[in-house]
Amino acid sequence: MTFARLLIAMIAIGCARHQPARTRHAALELHTCTVPDVQEPLRCGTLEVPEDRAHPERRRLALPVIVLPMLGRRERGVPLFELMGGPGAAATTAAVAFATDLKALRDTGDIVLIDQRGTGTGPASLACPELDDISADRVADAAALRRCENALAARADLRFYGTVEAARDLEQARIALGYERINIEALSYGTRLAQVYMRMFPSRVHAAVLFGTMPPDAHVPEDFAETAQRVVDAILEDCAREPECRRAHPKLREQFASLAVPSRIDRTAFTEWLRHRLYSSQGAAQLPTTIAATAAGDFSAFEGAPQLGKGLRNALNLTITCSEDVPAIDVPAAVARSRKTWFGAGRLERQVATCADWPRVPVPRELYEPVATDVTVLAIAGERDPVTPPSYAERAIKRMRNAQLIRVPGMAHEPDVAVDCLIAIERAFLREPMKRVDASCLATAALPHVH
Repeated sequence: MTFARLLIAMIAIGCARHQPARTRHAALELHTCTVPDVQEPLRCGTLEVPEDRAHPERRRLALPVIVLPMLGRRERGVPLFELMGGPGAAATTAAVAFATDLKALRDTGDIVLIDQRGTGTGPASLACPELDDISADRVADAAALRRCENALAARADLRFYGTVEAARDLEQARIALGYERINIEALSYGTRLAQVYMRMFPSRVHAAVLFGTMPPDAHVPEDFAETAQRVVDAILEDCAREPECRRAHPKLREQFASLAVPSRIDRTAFTEWLRHRLYSSQGAAQLPTTIAATAAGDFSAFEGAPQLGKGLRNALNLTITCSEDVPAIDVPAAVARSRKTWFGAGRLERQVATCADWPRVPVPRELYEPVATDVTVLAIAGERDPVTPPSYAERAIKRMRNAQLIRVPGMAHEPDVAVDCLIAIERAFLREPMKRVDASCLATAALPHVH
């Protein structure tokens, strides 16, 4: 598993008891366990939290926890809590990455993976066959939404599955595991959760690394079409500048501008597929070939592609985005802006329509306010990120008094370029957060060439 795949790792992981040795940390008991594709024994457990903290005697949620112990240093480090994206991805799916490609980060402290309430495969999951393993643009069937909502009503109160409750779960886990302070690594939506946690529990965060940062005033999927168009325009310019790409695709800009989708294909599904190809630097580099092929009528890459969103718990995704994002969007203005792009407003309009058929709960006003904090923060932004561009990170850290921003040339949404360099940067930052980061290794990083 590569560093990039940490962002999109969605494989369900189960813990099997390996031996009876046990360690108790407050209310969370850990046992030695084995995890598929990990060669070393880890520690697993279950964090029990109340679904509704105002009534802890009612339904309880069991959140899977995996701890990968610190390696290589004698002094006790600061644990690193991993916060995944989506929303809807389970943190425990990152265990393989931290046991292999990201092992170097484990000399800074334990790695702690806690499945956010509503994710994963356990009893606290909002698993719903009608909605799971399909892309967000297709979660719009009113009958399927109603079946899922009715099924979940028997085992979950969706009022308590937002970002604020997830932050409270993290704090409960910190206490239960006996950690004084924690480090945070967050990806995409996870950066929203990280900022909420830092606002609520500022004294408990030692340092935070944010990949693909979402500022509090960014709302999914308001800017999707515009940010994707910005990246496509940059790729078209790259191709025009590079002799080989220009020779292979002399009319690329015209082909893209006039690219039509045949009637047998849902246009929004196609634009979402193309937009998601921009999430990785490799997919973005192949965009000229993709455009040329589809302009010639070859849509086989799209029609044979695996379904988007596999492994996400879309019921949780909807619960969060329909409460925290869509209500804050000026929909007519956002639709008008989106329609000026090639991608159009289909994705946004479907999200709004879907949320009209999903439970919506009030959220605190401060959720949308910039986080003012003294926590030491490193924001890492891809210059070619089609979802959370560098401007997002700039907005997010505006009131963070000890924050620094690194822009990574050529990097998309997934941290998949200059991987060794990024790991070294993060490791150095976590060990000495107050020291200015040396990002000079990025200058010599190899980037994929457009073709």
